This record gives sequence, C-alpha cells and structure tokens, in this order.
Amino acid sequence: MYTRLRAALLALPLVLAAGGAQADAGIADVSAWFNSWSTLSSPFVQVNDDGTTSKGMLYMKRPGKMRIDYEDQDAKLIVGAGSIEIYDGMRRSRPPEVYPLKRTPLWQILRPAVDLTKSSSVRRVTRAKGGLINVRVYDPKHPEAGELDLHFADRKGNAFLTGWTSYPQSGEVVKVRLTAPRIGVSLKNSLFSRH
Repeated sequence: MYTRLRAALLALPLVLAAGGAQADAGIADVSAWFNSWSTLSSPFVQVNDDGTTSKGMLYMKRPGKMRIDYEDQDAKLIVGAGSIEIYDGMRRSRPPEVYPLKRTPLWQILRPAVDLTKSSSVRRVTRAKGGLINVRVYDPKHPEAGELDLHFADRKGNAFLTGWTSYPQSGEVVKVRLTAPRIGVSLKNSLFSRH
C-alpha cells in the first residue's frame, strides 16, 4: 500500500514541457491556469491498479504550499516551509520522507510564476474532443519513476486540472480524479504545517 501511495503522491508534480504549435498552446493554457489563482481545494477519488478506491482532499496555496490527505489511511503529503514531507499512516512510528521543494518537480507548479513552456519533460500534448488537454510527462532525471498523464479541461479558453493517471515502472496504474475543484478558497497557513 505504501509503495502505491508514494507513487500516487509523487506522480502529481512532474515537470511539464512541449514542442510544436499545438503542444505549446496547450502548455501555455496550462501555465496560464496555474497563474490565474492562488488557492485551490478539491476532494478526489483515486482508483488503484487492483480496482480498489481511495478518497481524500487536495489543497494548494501558491506559492509554495500543498497538502494531500487520504480519508481513511491517515496518509498525507505536506508541502510548506521549503520542503515536501510524505507521511504513511500505516507506519506511524516511521518518520516522514522529506525532500527539498526546490529540488523537486513540484516547484514548477508551486513557484510564484509558472511557465511550463521552458521545461523538457513532455512526451506529448493532445487536445481531445470536448476540450480536454492531456499532457504525458516524465522526469528525464528519474525515468524509473515512470510517466504521468495530466488531464485538463479546456472550457472557453480556460484550462484547469481535472486529474491525473500515473504509470510507474512497477506497472501499477493509478488514476486520480478531482471531483469538485474550487479556486479562491480561504486556506490557513497552518494547514500546510505538521500537526
């Protein structure tokens, strides 16, 4: 379970980039979306490779803060004070895994000004019928982490994140869908610290 949780938590923040006019437009739309808000919250549903589901909440406060809480597992990811901490609720006696934020791809979407057109990690960007933008990304410095499809809706020229699908090398596909994203919500800074 912890490996699946860790893969799902770390899969979200991969670096984005693209080539070609349509891909550049998609990435520009995605960058503009990130720059258009400072806070976001959403419940999510995660469908695991074995068909089981997990639920939780995602919170983001730009710049530099993010939190993912799983409902029934006491597992979470907290980004704040310049670091990322991953907690596994099944192993309470174990200290969290800690990474410096600026040395991770998450910094690309949590920095004060997002410009994803200047990166080099996109496999492809596609626009599907119905206004969906799918961005297949990977981390070239850590290809063993697998690949990730980020799913964005494009409505009336505005792109916004609706979920993601991670494809780790282990072969366990994990799908996450944001069920009710809200932008501009009030989020206290204490939400992004350990407690």
